[in-house]
Amino acid sequence: MKRKFVFTDRNGIQQTDIEIFTDEPEYYLQLSIMKTNFYLRHRSLEKAWVKDELNKTDFIYMPDARVDGELIAGTEKHQDLVEYRSALHQYDCLASERPVRPEWFNS
Repeated sequence: MKRKFVFTDRNGIQQTDIEIFTDEPEYYLQLSIMKTNFYLRHRSLEKAWVKDELNKTDFIYMPDARVDGELIAGTEKHQDLVEYRSALHQYDCLASERPVRPEWFNS
């Protein structure tokens, strides 16, 4: 879930680009710190989400893994979950959208 840092400037206008304030070093520094903190918080929340999703799909490595009573080893569903887990491991919340679960998986 790529999110943008949005702030309200001194004139009450919502902005997303702090670069327009480079001629005001103190204000620019304050905005830079706020932006960094925003993304650090966002990243930690997204890491927690990824960890939770990985925990919910750990079961696929069991030889008798089942979804809705169906054995999934070697099936397309198993491959879907392997690909989903791979996308979770590669996910960078600041550069890309959240990986999407396979539609059929509702754990």
